[in-house]
Amino acid sequence: MLLNKISLRNYKNIFMEPHGLLLKNLNVFIGANGSGKSNLINSLEFLKNCISHDNDEYRTTSSFEKAINGLCGAKALCKSLSRPERLFLSYEFNDVETSRYGLKFDINLYVKDNTSKVTISEEMLSYAQHVQEEPFIYYRFHNRRPGDGVVSVWNDEVEKKSHFEHVENVPISSLGLLVLPDLLEDSKNVPQKTPVYKVRRNFIQHIRQWYFYNANAMNLQRIRTSESKIGSDDIFLAATGSNLAIVIENLIQ
Repeated sequence: MLLNKISLRNYKNIFMEPHGLLLKNLNVFIGANGSGKSNLINSLEFLKNCISHDNDEYRTTSSFEKAINGLCGAKALCKSLSRPERLFLSYEFNDVETSRYGLKFDINLYVKDNTSKVTISEEMLSYAQHVQEEPFIYYRFHNRRPGDGVVSVWNDEVEKKSHFEHVENVPISSLGLLVLPDLLEDSKNVPQKTPVYKVRRNFIQHIRQWYFYNANAMNLQRIRTSESKIGSDDIFLAATGSNLAIVIENLIQ
């Protein structure tokens, strides 16, 4: 599974409409200070932080709320926009293991004002590519009313026919992706009968393996020895920079 596109709207100082940003195996972002490079990386780190830990009854703050705080809360919304307003983040993956159509994860955030908590106004996991006129949707939450949503359930898994089942009490301060098993507890269909069951597990596991390093706060020695190690000898930049070409070659393998 590889991230191959990211789309952001109303997010800080980044403008990438209408087609988003297409990504390859190796991507180099070049720009002046304050041009949005760190903000772009932070939007990826935000996704990982949202699902870094499952929520449980002993946590008073959800992973989503912690991730929003790391994104500067309401300040994540472009400062030129008036409040209330919505902020949109979309991530697309190729996912040959679970679907040849890829995965698209959309999360829309509601920013009421500069003092209120940022909440989720819509969350959806779907195919990245349209099979017919409409995308196949694994689940969609909050789009009609906060706390409500639908989850696809197989009618016939062989012929790939499904229907939507209504779910309630979806939290607006935590990703529905994390609490899906709890939402389906009272369902007449077991979680294994939902198309999202396997996809969810693989998706969460993949995102949790992401690593981020801020070279602005690291000296060269820490950059060269930071986890996670990739495997071959030339994966860390030498002090002289003489092995830059081979390091880049190894990183994109």
